[in-house]
Amino acid sequence: MRLKRREILQHALRFGSLALTGGLAGGLSLPLGCGREDARCYDSELLSTSELALRLSRGYIDLSDRRAGETCGGCQFFEAEGTEGCGHCAILGGPVNVRGRCDAWALRVSA
Repeated sequence: MRLKRREILQHALRFGSLALTGGLAGGLSLPLGCGREDARCYDSELLSTSELALRLSRGYIDLSDRRAGETCGGCQFFEAEGTEGCGHCAILGGPVNVRGRCDAWALRVSA
């Protein structure tokens, strides 16, 4: 069976997130919703191939092991949304977890 590029990217994204959060024992289904420490703020099944590839190339993870200041919540490209724990990233062009991080992280500068 040949997998399409989109399927490979989706599986890679799921596996990386699950391995990070220790969710491998629960299978490949991911919880949706925000407001929890391990919140998923988007459904990877609904992201386009280019959105998945961008997240993969930027090394995005939903839960960073870095200190709080070096997570999406402390990044200049992050905008908080109404749902606790979730926001929007200008670099990734979509929803992200406030406790996530990617390689494009940049310290938020106060105005």
